[in-house]
Amino acid sequence: MIDQVLDFLLEELNAFFTRRRESLGGPPVVLANIVDQEGAVQEAVNDRVILSLVNIEHESSARRTDFVTRSGDGSFAQGSPSLCLNLYLMVAVHFRDYKTGLLHLSNVIGFLQGKPVFTAQNAPAFPKGVEKVTFEMVSMNFQELSFLWGMLGAKYVPSIIYKVRMLTVQEAWMTEEVPPIQQADAAMTS
Repeated sequence: MIDQVLDFLLEELNAFFTRRRESLGGPPVVLANIVDQEGAVQEAVNDRVILSLVNIEHESSARRTDFVTRSGDGSFAQGSPSLCLNLYLMVAVHFRDYKTGLLHLSNVIGFLQGKPVFTAQNAPAFPKGVEKVTFEMVSMNFQELSFLWGMLGAKYVPSIIYKVRMLTVQEAWMTEEVPPIQQADAAMTS
């Protein structure tokens, strides 16, 4: 589910830049880490807008009850409750020309400010099984930014963090079959 939402956003942003006729000799936006596991800047991120997942958070305010479905034979199956997640997505720009990078970062901010909510109704390629996602800008102080960039193992480049709310994960794995109620107990109804 996470990969589908991030692929969807990647396609939306690349289509946005294509409509603006901003070609960079390849897709202007990539889904990648800025540096590889050895700490070297990846070639694929040069002169690109980079989307990176930097954290996943459980949305504790959205408590879901047990998931129960009815099968064709009248029985019921019980599964685990849905899991609600928020994603923290970093949008960074890594351009040789600093001003061009700032322009592209501004364009992404403008795009997400203009369309902060995505649903199947307002985006034809929206992933199936996802109700909606919203983008909320996250403000970080200098210390938090320093920790984040240190954790990533990269040197700071212009960037912004968005909280992507809320993915609901519900796998169709059933944990227990529950037989249907055939009749009510008269003693319990009086």
